[in-house]
Amino acid sequence: MQLYCKNVWFMNEMFLGDAIQLCPDLLLLHYDFESFEKVSAVVAEVLHEYAGKYNRYVEVVSCDEAYVEIYVEPEDYTGNDIYGFLYSIAEEIRKDIFKHTECTASVGVGQNKLLAKLGAERVKPDACCVVKDWRHFFDGLSLWKIPDEGYKFLKKLEPHVWDLGDEAEKGLEGILGHGNARKIVKYCHGEDSRPVTPGPRKSIGAECNYGVRLNGPYGVDYMMMGLAKEVEKRMAAAGVRGSKITLKVMKSKDATKLPGKFLGHGSCISLSKSSDLPLTRNCDMISKTGMKLFERLDVDKDLVRGMGIMICSLKTDNFASSISYTTKLAEWLKTEEVKMKVGMHSSSDEPKAVANRKSEGEQRNANQPLSKRSNEDEAISTLSSFSQFDEDVLRELPQDILHEITPTFGSVASKYKASESLHLTVS
Repeated sequence: MQLYCKNVWFMNEMFLGDAIQLCPDLLLLHYDFESFEKVSAVVAEVLHEYAGKYNRYVEVVSCDEAYVEIYVEPEDYTGNDIYGFLYSIAEEIRKDIFKHTECTASVGVGQNKLLAKLGAERVKPDACCVVKDWRHFFDGLSLWKIPDEGYKFLKKLEPHVWDLGDEAEKGLEGILGHGNARKIVKYCHGEDSRPVTPGPRKSIGAECNYGVRLNGPYGVDYMMMGLAKEVEKRMAAAGVRGSKITLKVMKSKDATKLPGKFLGHGSCISLSKSSDLPLTRNCDMISKTGMKLFERLDVDKDLVRGMGIMICSLKTDNFASSISYTTKLAEWLKTEEVKMKVGMHSSSDEPKAVANRKSEGEQRNANQPLSKRSNEDEAISTLSSFSQFDEDVLRELPQDILHEITPTFGSVASKYKASESLHLTVS
């Protein structure tokens, strides 16, 4: 990217100090990371929607770059103009991104990731490019445009490697080595075998912006619960839970004007509010939090023309179960078996189960059964040492409990643990 300001060219990745030297009056804007996160999540959701529609995947590269692999069947389009159909898909993606975020997007379409990337770079910041013939597209293209290759690496090469013809790979081996030479030659012939690799979902959501009128028998709470149930279903299918919710509301600018499309949303203002959640996918909790966010937005329900729920900060179900250490240990300590085996009173007839107490206050605390403590954290904090336990008790602890408490109590507990052994791409 190049930015022009007061007869000065600013280049992408230029150091800030160098830019200020070129233009001392340069105005600097602070990063708005929260907005970056919100917009990135919305864009990812749009891309996942199209990937699902055409039975393929999304690979998120960064907050502002992604690849979408789609598979087009002959019945998906009419006539023989598949490139025109692909162009229309790319334009729909750009329009949807702008509708939801008011951010422009460049989209490149090609038979592999290389061509898609170069196509998007050519039409930045707000257009679409479909690469039909790589030979025509590469005509006059500088080797410096090849993505993901370093400055020092490319400086060793002539600007038009493909002019070497059939001897290109052999001629480059002495400069770059066999592997790099082969990769560059393939790139220069429009070949790229890297697959689109789907990564873990960053967000999951549901949205409705057609036919939304809340001045009838169904109110905001009804729509909120419907969206929450849909989000819960999608999260369950993906095996994830989330800890951050964003509510999006489309508010009509003028409810007296009829929209161009029957029951459409018309001209709207997009509003959003976010809040943290306990790690969950429960629809009741999502709906309840969503209603609180709606109250904070202070929007007249009669002006609502669209609503969406987005859950971010996703964790897999395996991760969610691994953080319940306090609850699992506390529940185990409450069982009758543990009450019988763990004595916290220092009588002389139970020397194994009890450590010597240094004060009367500690003695009174020890006489209170763990299962009767009102606070689970207090129960855990009293277990200051494994010297308080009979080793027979430790041997009978469930393995998942031993695994979780080892970081807290150290090697004493660890010795009782069991051994644990399209292909079309849009960029």
